[in-house]
Amino acid sequence: MIPNLDAGLERSLGSLRGVRSVRIERESEGNLQVFVVAEDHSTPEAIVAQVRTLVRAERGEDLLPNNVHVAQVVPARSERIRLVFRSVHIYREGQRAEAQVELFEGERSRVGRAEGVAVRGGLIRLVALATLDAVGPAFGRDVAIDLAAAQRKRIGGRSFVLCHLVLVRRREEQHLSGSVLVTSDPLEATVFAVLDALNRVLPEKAVEEEIEYEVEDIVALHREGDWA
Repeated sequence: MIPNLDAGLERSLGSLRGVRSVRIERESEGNLQVFVVAEDHSTPEAIVAQVRTLVRAERGEDLLPNNVHVAQVVPARSERIRLVFRSVHIYREGQRAEAQVELFEGERSRVGRAEGVAVRGGLIRLVALATLDAVGPAFGRDVAIDLAAAQRKRIGGRSFVLCHLVLVRRREEQHLSGSVLVTSDPLEATVFAVLDALNRVLPEKAVEEEIEYEVEDIVALHREGDWA
């Protein structure tokens, strides 16, 4: 294994104030390319200046400003989690039936199941319960969701799946409703009806973004003499 001769310099740069991580690449000509992920409270030009000063002190190399690449992490914002439908299946054995629903939250698979008697008209309810089983863990232990009703109805000559949910948080009840037009599979429509009811109350998660600055933009903020 070829030793990383710049590992020590990466550690030193990583200890700079406002710096989260550093990666160094050395070109065939021997020139350094330094990639920095920094906090948002430090300006990009200040990070570049710190990096150049430290490299000059430790290596005696005069690093050009356009060899330092800065990406800043902006403060976390909150957004509701997004659940994407993957599949719904019904498995029958004798008089029993099991509904299985798979959703995706980003790259994470959430699978829910529900069992019951395989009665006519009961599969809609089983699929709705399986959907809640998949979604439930996203809300945590402080929230409980009950299925009050899930039915397929004809309204104005069209078929809909309607669901009524009761969300309980700190002993307070919130009634939610969802509806979806059945275009092909009523079981898929059931999953979407439950998600429609939950859409406005899904938990939020913190999201961080990295903003990458072009070196030319940073250099343009200062006169050439400011980089000496």
